[in-house]
Parts: sequence; C-alpha cells; structure tokens
Amino acid sequence: MRLCFRLSHQLSVYGAIACCALAASRANAAPPPDTTGEEFRDTPVEALPKPKVIAPTEDERKEPGYMPGYRREAQISLPATSLQFSTVLPTGITPQSTAVSPSSHEFKMQFSGYLQGGLRAGIGHRDNANSQQHSMTLHADPVVAGASYGWFDHTNIVPGPWAQLNFKYGNDVVSANAVIGAWGTTEAMNAGGNFMPNVQQWFTDAYLSYTPKVAPVNLTVKAGVYRERYGSMGQYTDGVYGVPTIAVINGVGSTTTIELPFEGDFTVRAEAGLKGTFNRAMPGLVPEGSNENARPIEGSTYAAHGHLGFGYKDIWPTFHIIHAFSQDDRSDNYDDTSTPTYDPQTRKDGTLDVVGVDVKVVGGRFGHFVASTEHVSGKNMTSMSNLVQILYSGTGRDFNERYWGYYSNGTGTLSIAALQYTLSLGTLLRYPEEFWGDAPDLIVSVFGIYAHSTSAAARPPGMIPALRNADNYGLGNRDMLKAGVETVYSVASWLAIGDRLDWVAPALGDSTKSYEVLTQKLIIRSDWTAREALVLQYSGWILGDNVKVNGDNRLMNYTSAKPDQHMLAIYGTMWW
Repeated sequence: MRLCFRLSHQLSVYGAIACCALAASRANAAPPPDTTGEEFRDTPVEALPKPKVIAPTEDERKEPGYMPGYRREAQISLPATSLQFSTVLPTGITPQSTAVSPSSHEFKMQFSGYLQGGLRAGIGHRDNANSQQHSMTLHADPVVAGASYGWFDHTNIVPGPWAQLNFKYGNDVVSANAVIGAWGTTEAMNAGGNFMPNVQQWFTDAYLSYTPKVAPVNLTVKAGVYRERYGSMGQYTDGVYGVPTIAVINGVGSTTTIELPFEGDFTVRAEAGLKGTFNRAMPGLVPEGSNENARPIEGSTYAAHGHLGFGYKDIWPTFHIIHAFSQDDRSDNYDDTSTPTYDPQTRKDGTLDVVGVDVKVVGGRFGHFVASTEHVSGKNMTSMSNLVQILYSGTGRDFNERYWGYYSNGTGTLSIAALQYTLSLGTLLRYPEEFWGDAPDLIVSVFGIYAHSTSAAARPPGMIPALRNADNYGLGNRDMLKAGVETVYSVASWLAIGDRLDWVAPALGDSTKSYEVLTQKLIIRSDWTAREALVLQYSGWILGDNVKVNGDNRLMNYTSAKPDQHMLAIYGTMWW
C-alpha cells in the first residue's frame, strides 16, 4: 500500500510540472495573425504560381493522316495520286492530299480526290468596232500572255477546270492504285459547241505498289502506268508555276525506291526506274484534234532514270540523272539503195539527257524552301515522243518551237535554275506553340525560274544573219527569267485575301517582250482549315509593245494583235 501511494504521489507531481510548463509556453507564444480583410490584399509575388514553360515537342507522328501542314519529310517525287493539275488556291492553302494515311494489315478501299470548276472571262478591246459590235470583247478562254502550258512564260494564273479521283485498294504491303482525271466536262463542251474527247483523260494512272516488310530498310516497288514528277517546288503540289523544275516522266514501267535510316537524323534515299511507251502513232496518220495532233515521226521512246537523296533533319538534297532515247525505224524515209544516201534528210535516232539537283528544306516554323538547277542536252529529238518533259515540253517539236528553233532538228541545250520559299508568319511568331492554321495568319511566298537555251541549228539558206536571233526561228542563245511574290492573309475563319505580282521576261535584254501581272483573290470558306473554298479572282496585265501570246493560234502569234489585259474568274474547289 505504501509503495502504491508513493508512485501515485510522484506521478501527480510530474503531471503538475508538465501542466505548468505547457501553460508557460502558451503564454509566451506569439498571437495568431490578423486575417481581417485578407480577401482584399494582393498575393505576394513569391506566392504566385510559376509560369509553365512549353518545351518544343518532337515531331514523332509517323502517320499524321490528313492533318494540314503536318508532313515534315521531303519526297523524291510527288506520287501519282497527288494533285496533277494546277489549283486556283494560293500557295500555303493548297490541298495536302499526299499526306500519309494510316496503314493497316487488312485489305481496304481508300478514296480521295480533288474537284475544281468555275467561270472565267478574258476582257479585251476591239479597236474598229462597228455599229453592231461592242468595243469590249469577252473570251471564255482568256487570250492572255503566259496562259499556255509548256512555254517558259507560263505563269499559272489562268485557272482551269479539273476533276481527279484516286482509288486505292490494298493494305500496308501491297496496293492497287488508279487515278481518273479530266480537265473538261461534257456539259461545258456541249454549251460551247466544241467537244474534245481528249480532255477527258479517264484512267490517267493505273499501277501496283509493293512495300515489303524489310525493316529497318524501307523499300517500295511500283509497276504499271503512272506519272513521276521530280523537282516539284511545292510541298504538296508542283508549286506556284504548276510545273516541276527537274522533269516529268510519263509512260509505263517500274520504279524502285529504297530508304536507309541512320543514327543522328541522317537518311539516304535512292530511286531508279525504267519507263517507256505502249505504242506510237501509226505511220501515215494525219495529225488533228481528234488524235491530239499525234505525230508519226515520233518513235517509241524509253527512259532510264536514277535519283540519290540525303536527308539530315529537315534538309534534303537530291541528285537526278535521266537518259531518254528513241531507236524506232517505222518512220524512216524510203531508202533507194541505188542512189547515195543524203544524211541530212534521213531520220535520226534521238536522245535526251538531264542532270540536275534540288534541295528542299522542310523548315517547320521557318517555312518551306526549294531550290533546283539542271542541265538538259537534246540531240535529234524530233524523233522522240512525250515520255520525258522539261517544264512540260517533251517532244522535239516542243523544244524546236519553244527554245531551239525549227532548223535545230531537236538539238540544243537548256539550263534551268529555280527557287520557291513559303513562310507562315503565324507559325513563326507563335513558336514554340503548335499552330495548324486555325487562327489569323499571313503566308508569304517568293518564287522564280531562270533559263538559258542554246541551239546547234545552222542558219537557214537565204536568212539574213541579223535575224539569227529572231523569235520566228528561235535560234541562237536566249536568256529567260520570271519571278514573283504572293501573299495570303487569313482575315477570319471564313475569309482569306490573296495578292500576287508576277514579272516575266521571255527574252532578257528586250523589255518590249516583258510583262507584269497583278492578281487579287478572295477565298471564301467554311472554316480556317476547310477543304472547300469559293475563289473570286481578278488579274490585270501590263504588256510590253511586242508581247506575244505563245501557243494561242487565235492571234497567230502576231505582235500587232492585242491580247486581253484583264480577267475575271469565279471558281469552286474541294479536296478530300
């Protein structure tokens, strides 16, 4: 009992001491802060949340599908399923139908395409109008300078109709591809009283694509009928001028492409192919509109081509070499063995050689830049077909008429240098934030092509030496240059405004043959990145005194005739 009492007494003493110590500590503690009116005080700077830094994201989407503007890799050539005709849309908002679609091991059907159609009118002036005529003339097919494909001065300003349907059936290994195209429709031709079956091209391409799984190497083999375009100035199209600057290879054949990825963002691509024609115009055929002016003198033509490209990050230089030749004897002149052969009158085998390089910079926020240069050498090309085209001139007749002169027999050289640079200020200024065109934006493009031609033609008998460089013959050396600038301002989700200025000099040193073109467009759409648009266009020409409308027989290429100086157009487009 005594022991229990002592323990209880000690615990009471210790408990009293602890209570006194706790009371003393509370008495000496600071009073609680006054929180009256705290809701009206400013938050101290050190208490504010730190701003979130957005780090640049890696571009790792291997199959972005149709995400506008996303594709970050350059291609050696545009695929046949990309847009094969010039779009009325300005640079920067052109169709992106070549974006890679998601792959699948299952066989399935894919359908894509592009439609463009509308009304246009070239406005001219009639000097000697009588009482039953108006002084203002209207042409549904505008008679303007730079409107004809294949000529150097072609500016791609006059819009035209185009319908393209792409069909693909297969999986990620093998697929069958077919393209249907037409740049004229039946109802429009019926309305004009001029039916041209050749403008409805039907199946323009039909080929098989095989992509075996041989990782890490990417291998693709194509076989069939398809168009290959090298040196395209646009990221998804042929560019502002609507023409590849290296070459277009048409026909039937096979092409193999191999891609070797290395460490350190370095890639090597190689492509090689052999193309030819199915047949040729039969001997004795009379060239006319129903057969698209087929020329029996042009024989079966073949082309071997190779391309080697290197990619480091966003820079892609590619080297090109093309050799085309014709050795067809079915249009040879009758050979009377009893008489000596007069070599200048015999039909000769033709060759065409192309060596070139292009550099593409897919610079992301810094825009898209393409520069190319090439040297073309032709010999006896009058006997060659349209298999290989340079600036959409392919046959010997084309080169004779447009560059080398009729007395050259398709023998001469052509050197070309070109560039195009497109920059989105919206993408540049918003970096590092991603921008997909869904807000106001200003897109600026600069572009140009220079060419120098030489001809091996001798002066025709009786021709005055001073006329050797006359355009009637196209002989001698000639320097050509065209350049321009284009802007597209997306004002609102439904409206964009385009302005373009072109300067064209078909013969440098002679300003009377030069001209300028000012073009303005209103683009009405349903959203910022809509795939459809209604385009209203006006173009005006400032002409030199001796400007010719090349390729248009309505003016007989006489310098005294007056081309149209104004054009109005309204066009609708849609791609999917």
